[in-house]
Amino acid sequence: MPMDEKKETEFKARARRIKDFKLNALLEITKAINNNVSTKELLAIFESSIRAKLGIGKLVLFSHDGKQWNCLLSIGVG
Repeated sequence: MPMDEKKETEFKARARRIKDFKLNALLEITKAINNNVSTKELLAIFESSIRAKLGIGKLVLFSHDGKQWNCLLSIGVG
């Protein structure tokens, strides 16, 4: 197998693993929602997925209750 084909095959395999990894993180969050876990538990699962599984270092998550915005989660920001 020529080197270019080998690199392309490795690239595709890596991209497929990353895609599967992201889909599994999304599935974990979806299952938690369907199991009616508490907001605290759901945010912990979400934070774990964002940080460790997806490698996202900075994120702020807000909710709006009809009157005001509330910060639910703050990762990597001051």
